Amino acid sequence: MLSRFPPEIEGFLRNPWGKSLIIRGSAGSGKTTLALEMMENVFTPQKSVYLSTRVGDQSIYNQFPWVKESDSKNRIIDAGKRFLRTINPKTNEQKQSEVLISGNEVLRSLVNQRPDKVVTYNLDSLGINSAELERTIDSLNLIMKQKPALIIDSIEGISRKLGIEEDKMIFALQKDIVENSGIDLVIVSESDVEGKLNRLDYLVDGVITLHKEFIDSRIIRNIRLEKMRYTQIESNEYSYTLDGGRFAYIPPTNYIGTYTYNHETDLQGIVTGINFIDKKIVDVKGKNAIAFNFINIKTDVAYSLLVPSIVKALKENKGILYLGDPDKGPMETYAFINEALPLKDYEKNIRIVDLENDVSGKRFIAGLGQTTKEERMREYMRNIVELSDSTDGILFIESTRALEKLEGSRITDEIISRVSSNIRGTKDSLIMMNHDAKLIGTINQIFDIVVNVERKGNTILTYGVSPYTQYYGVYPDVNNTLRMQIIT
Repeated sequence: MLSRFPPEIEGFLRNPWGKSLIIRGSAGSGKTTLALEMMENVFTPQKSVYLSTRVGDQSIYNQFPWVKESDSKNRIIDAGKRFLRTINPKTNEQKQSEVLISGNEVLRSLVNQRPDKVVTYNLDSLGINSAELERTIDSLNLIMKQKPALIIDSIEGISRKLGIEEDKMIFALQKDIVENSGIDLVIVSESDVEGKLNRLDYLVDGVITLHKEFIDSRIIRNIRLEKMRYTQIESNEYSYTLDGGRFAYIPPTNYIGTYTYNHETDLQGIVTGINFIDKKIVDVKGKNAIAFNFINIKTDVAYSLLVPSIVKALKENKGILYLGDPDKGPMETYAFINEALPLKDYEKNIRIVDLENDVSGKRFIAGLGQTTKEERMREYMRNIVELSDSTDGILFIESTRALEKLEGSRITDEIISRVSSNIRGTKDSLIMMNHDAKLIGTINQIFDIVVNVERKGNTILTYGVSPYTQYYGVYPDVNNTLRMQIIT
């Protein structure tokens, strides 16, 4: 299961002192979703109050059914219905009395004595008299001993209804709620200003921006950490998803070597090795030409994505002819497959091409380091025939980089077409790994299944070109196994 928040946000919110955070972004970027997740998973509903002026409580339940089923529903105050229906000016006597009480509370906070109830000195000075705001303060007072959290959605909604400038409202909340009362404050802002801090941002401790973009009709979402006091920021930007009405960020995929798979639990029902493509393909028959276009991706991660396909083929008594990364030695390739599936009983069905040496002491290594193209091709065909005689078809795994070395010339559209057509009508299948941007157009036209694997920021994204799919984030789970998560 994905974590809900990047580690920087998690650490910031769980710090023991009171702090304030602004969540801003354009419509549909997921601000309310993120705020509700914070209430549910960080502050916990029992210690939170959610004041909504932008979305009614019933609307929240309809959009986020999981909220209605959790304890959060009892902590949501819908200010959209009755907020500020009664704005009755307080008498001077009432104001003076409240100022004296609030003053005592401020003095208590200065000597690190936690107040028994919410300090409202600055809020009172604004002349606010709101039934729903008073109800919010009362709710916070009931849980003051538990170090509560207040979530306001949105600051523009409150300010407009109160007729108070947003910066004055945030200043009062920062002083009273955060600094003097020690309450955590999350403010949802409808502002979609990106890439720079505005005048409201300087009043709070943290600012994050949610960004939604469409690329070729695919949604990509990024969360940007604009400001976060007292927090070490390892990365300023992460991808995230709102799949199922839940906010979850996509952890970055680092280049730490080979990712592992458990052939008994992780590789069930695998066809292409990319699980979302498998779900899209209803009829797998005849779809035996598969291509991966790798864009700005290092080899270690790219080739780890192929392991499920290799394991599935071996378990179906198919042969593997691996003409992969020319920079990775055959024993390295053998090792990362062996981590997923012990190869002791499968070595007779594997040929890993060695383009550097022409002699090998291992049956599963095909030495093709001969000096002439004719010699290389003759030995290559000999291995194909040998595998064909002992298996139920061959899975060819070829990369354009290695194919170029085998051919002794630059790979052209004609070579790609020839390699693809050689398996048509056979029991064999082909996975082509392409790192050459100039070949993408041809590959997209002639291959049955095409998947692009692309790095954007610190996230690896995969998406089907044929069949067409949304973006999926690739991330390692706690067992260092690569997983896919749709981005919606």
